[in-house]
Amino acid sequence: MMDATSSHLSFERLPIEARTLFFIYASAALASYGSHPPTPCGLAAELETAWNETGLCQCDLSDPSRMTHLLKNHFAASTSAQATRPTGARRCTEYGQ
Repeated sequence: MMDATSSHLSFERLPIEARTLFFIYASAALASYGSHPPTPCGLAAELETAWNETGLCQCDLSDPSRMTHLLKNHFAASTSAQATRPTGARRCTEYGQ
């Protein structure tokens, strides 16, 4: 039988402890973000996207260097995409902002 920590769970089904750890890694990745960090709404959406697109598992959270590197790359790609998005576009209506 496969261990729950070694199989992918969607971000919304992750235990709060795992989400919190992922947010901590995002903070480390955002340190190199400069003057344009995402809003809390944007950060939640970006973390959910990064988690689900890469098919991460809870056991992946045991490697802080890998998670920080993955998130830096994700945020860099997101920044490039946001630069081409129309100014009025909003992505996070499901997060209530």
